[in-house]
Amino acid sequence: MNIMLYQRLLNQLAAENGLSTPIELEHRVIFPDPTIMHIAQLLKSEVISGGLAGNLYVK
Repeated sequence: MNIMLYQRLLNQLAAENGLSTPIELEHRVIFPDPTIMHIAQLLKSEVISGGLAGNLYVK
């Protein structure tokens, strides 16, 4: 799963909630679930190949 968070938005939310800025995030895998990874790979191949539901998954 890929999540994009804009730095400006993060800093705004931090300031509004009394946290220091700039905010820095660290990527960590808490628990690699093999079922979720398998499903993600299936969805990825569907999107890349432009299969029947490829456009739906992209949107």
